[in-house]
Amino acid sequence: MKNLVFILFMALATACQPKLSDQALLRQKTDAFDTQIKKAAETEAAFNPKLAQDAVDAFQFYVFQYPADSASANYLFKAADLMKNLGEPQTVVSTYAQIIENYPKFDKIDACYFLKADAYHNILKDYPKAAEAYELYVEKFPNSGFVKDAKTLIEACKKGMTTEVYFEKEVLNKTK
Repeated sequence: MKNLVFILFMALATACQPKLSDQALLRQKTDAFDTQIKKAAETEAAFNPKLAQDAVDAFQFYVFQYPADSASANYLFKAADLMKNLGEPQTVVSTYAQIIENYPKFDKIDACYFLKADAYHNILKDYPKAAEAYELYVEKFPNSGFVKDAKTLIEACKKGMTTEVYFEKEVLNKTK
C-alpha cells in the first residue's frame, strides 16, 4: 500500500510540473551544442569536426523547424562560422545569403554582408563576386567601421589577390 501511495504521489507531482514545449526542448538541445563548441574551443588544441558538424546540423534543424523564431538567425550565423572550418565554402556563402534574405533586421546583418564577401574573396577566390559583395556592403553600411577595410579589399579583388597576399605586397611596397 505504501508503494501505491508513493507511486500515486510521484505521478501527481510529475503531472503538476510545467512541461517544456517541443520548441523549448529543441532550443535547449541546440544551445547545449553551442555550449559544447565554446568549451571545446577553449580547452581543445584541435578543431573537432564531428562536434562542429553535429552543432551545424542542430542549428540548421532548429531553423528548419522554427524559421520565424528570433534565435534562428543567430543559429545560422554560428553554423556559417563552423562551416568555414568544415571546408564547406559554398554553404558558408549560401548561409549568409539566407540570413540576409530572411532576417534583414538581424543585429549582425552588417557582419553577414561582410563575411559573405570575405567568403567569396578568401575562401572561394571568386574575386569579381567578392568585389561586388564588398561594394554592396559599403553601399548598405556606409557608416560601418569596416567600410575602409571593404574599400581596400575591393582593390585587392580587382588585382586578383587574397587579403593576405594583398597586404603582404602592400606592406612590402611601402617598406621599400
